[in-house]
Amino acid sequence: GNGVTSIGHDAFYGCTNLTSLTLGTGIVSITGDAFAYCTSLASVTIPGSVTNFDGAFDDCTSLTSATIANGSGPTMVGAVFPGCTNLSSITFGSGVTSISGVGGGAFQNFTSLTNVTFSNGLINIGNSAFFGCSSLTSLLIPGSVTNIGDGAFWGCSKLTNVVIANGSGPTGFGYEAFGGCTNLASVTIGAGVTSFGCEPFEGCTKLTSIYFEGNAPYVNYNCLGMGCYPANPTVYYLPCMSGWSSTFDLCPAVPWWQVI
Repeated sequence: GNGVTSIGHDAFYGCTNLTSLTLGTGIVSITGDAFAYCTSLASVTIPGSVTNFDGAFDDCTSLTSATIANGSGPTMVGAVFPGCTNLSSITFGSGVTSISGVGGGAFQNFTSLTNVTFSNGLINIGNSAFFGCSSLTSLLIPGSVTNIGDGAFWGCSKLTNVVIANGSGPTGFGYEAFGGCTNLASVTIGAGVTSFGCEPFEGCTKLTSIYFEGNAPYVNYNCLGMGCYPANPTVYYLPCMSGWSSTFDLCPAVPWWQVI
């Protein structure tokens, strides 16, 4: 019911036979280690009413699915699931505006993570937030995101396709934001993107196609394609947009309708 508003520190710590969990929509806070070492817990849905739950699910090694429901919060997700080595799917509700990069990245080296769903309303994906998530295969980043931090998706070696939706941003990419994504073949970039950080696709040796939906963004000399060799990506642009020519940052550029 709505009577319980907080679950305290260590409340269900080490309940190794706990397999399912239903949380009421009146809960606002789940404090540190509340469900730590609940090693049989397989999935969890966190109500959108919850504004704080960092460290609540440490070392829940059977946890494969987590959902943060739409609602008012938490506004920032940090080190929520450390040690949840089998987490394969996570969905972020509309109240989540930031995924923290503080302390090494919220989901750094979650090698079982295959599916990440972001809701519109997310603004920031912090430095190294998904660094080393080597099982991710595709990403849809909402247009509400205005910042993708340094190394945010570095080393996501199975990632083949990234789409950044039209929206307000991101206005830029951090250094090597998608560096080391060695199977990344296609990137679609929404009209909100206006600039790039240095070498966002460093080491993306299979990147062959970059599709732009807006005007030509600012990019430092030879930073877009640098490190993609021998892929030499082709840039595709919409002819109705401005700033485009036959090359873009030393990459060949052609109208989008010329895609074969």
